[in-house]
Amino acid sequence: SDHPYAAVSDPDGRFQIENLPAGEWTFQLWQEKGGWIRKAKQEGKPVEWKRGRVTIKIEPGKNSLGEIRLSPDAFTGEE
Repeated sequence: SDHPYAAVSDPDGRFQIENLPAGEWTFQLWQEKGGWIRKAKQEGKPVEWKRGRVTIKIEPGKNSLGEIRLSPDAFTGEE
């Protein structure tokens, strides 16, 4: 990326983005083998993201997306 606001997850699926300014941000979630992540369960609730895009309000201090679980149909396969 041409900016510092990107992350790659560790082997357990965790990631961290440092120094992200507060505000509303759109993130794009992609998995190397599957493509854009379009379906998931976030904190046990189904969510759907077009082309892997999700808008999240970032508050000052620490933020958490909570637990996000993917299923085999989570990916669009689009590049």
